[in-house]
Amino acid sequence: MISPHRPPLDSLSLFLQAWLSRRMIEPGVGGDLIQNIDNFTATRIFRSGNYQVELISVLPHTEVPNHVHPHMDSYEVYLGGDITFRVDGVSFIPTKVGEHIRVKSDCPHGGTFGAAGGVFLSVQEWKDGPQSAGTDWRFADSAEISKAKAVPQ
Repeated sequence: MISPHRPPLDSLSLFLQAWLSRRMIEPGVGGDLIQNIDNFTATRIFRSGNYQVELISVLPHTEVPNHVHPHMDSYEVYLGGDITFRVDGVSFIPTKVGEHIRVKSDCPHGGTFGAAGGVFLSVQEWKDGPQSAGTDWRFADSAEISKAKAVPQ
């Protein structure tokens, strides 16, 4: 849910503040450094324990259907482009670098990327060790599955 108020200072919120203040680049080890899936690329730029930051780049004119990430909570931090985030049925159009929105585990979310495409950071806390957000997801409901099947390949 989008809120103009400060987020509660849970462990992910504290990590977000620390990472944004230091902008640490430590991708860690593992084979999932870069994930190319359909119209987006996720590049891991930080990993430590259950925390991870991925740089997400999305091609122009891309619709991301509503989906969930069952094993992670995240903040999506706007860096640039033409993005409309949808979280739990509410649209959020960032206009300034650094604006962010919280996405809780199993909260339906998606997005629309216009002519400029879009780039954002996904600042994540994982329940059982990090992997790529691009590989840990499922459609939010059967209507989204039907929409995805209707898109010409």
